[in-house]
Amino acid sequence: MRIAPRSPLPLAAAALALSVALPLRADLPEGRIVFRSERGAGYEIYSMDSAGGDLRNLSNSPRALDDMPDWSPDGRRVVFVSTRDSNDEIYVMDADGADQRRLTSHAGIDWRPKWSPDGRHIAFMRVEGRSAAVFVMDADGTHVRKMAGAAEAPDWSPDGDEIVYVSTEDGRLYRVRSEGGGARPIGAAASRGRATCPAWSPDGSRIAFAARDGERSRLFVASLDRGETRRVVTAAEDATAPVWTSDGSHLIFTSGIGRRSNLYVVRADGSERRALTSGRARDDNASWVGAESAAPRARRRPSAWGWMRQISLRR
Repeated sequence: MRIAPRSPLPLAAAALALSVALPLRADLPEGRIVFRSERGAGYEIYSMDSAGGDLRNLSNSPRALDDMPDWSPDGRRVVFVSTRDSNDEIYVMDADGADQRRLTSHAGIDWRPKWSPDGRHIAFMRVEGRSAAVFVMDADGTHVRKMAGAAEAPDWSPDGDEIVYVSTEDGRLYRVRSEGGGARPIGAAASRGRATCPAWSPDGSRIAFAARDGERSRLFVASLDRGETRRVVTAAEDATAPVWTSDGSHLIFTSGIGRRSNLYVVRADGSERRALTSGRARDDNASWVGAESAAPRARRRPSAWGWMRQISLRR
């Protein structure tokens, strides 16, 4: 099934739709962020630049719930979850929202798709009844294979050799070879309660994740080399769903209470926490792609935002 995207939001409307709470430091890498928001008629997939500007509605499907987007490594495509065909299935679209296609068709619920570092595979979780498992499929939706049972929320190691996931039985983080094999617990994260949303750092040495700490969900970073875990975000609101910038210097995450949430950025050591979005809309589930990947390449058709950026630089 192919769905033609609607025209992007006019720049003036985009500026009104997204307000930046605080200016970001110049050392935040240049890149592009894709995320879910309900600022429109329903949950849809939006993208913006790393400063919180140039907002674009990519999925344009107000009657469906679109969620859990993830950039492809080259920045040319976005994989996401949608209910537009009455069930939670995995879809893919171009970086400008064009060529939306369904990849999975299953009676269960398919969630949290993640691209492999080489862009050839997608890991995801499938829920059937009360059980969940992690699967991997080719990027075109074929050759689906099970990687781990009683598992959810997968993410890839930067070399693509392993997948980290959360056990639905004990809430701990495990790692499994992407080619198959026995799973191993990540001991550095074991003492922090039930984990959610693990994210492997670009250099492979750390895993960021959220876990309950008292009454709130906090962000932690587990060092695989040192075998220790430290808390990086403590706030009055819940903090969840961390993702790394491409150089590993910052974490982008969701923070909020109840149905209100916004996107924030913080340095990997927990300092300089700043807002990317603000307001009463629910913004969450971000994914990052660096400018080095999202920039137009020779002999390739650049994305719409890349063309606009080129034009603005020429003026």
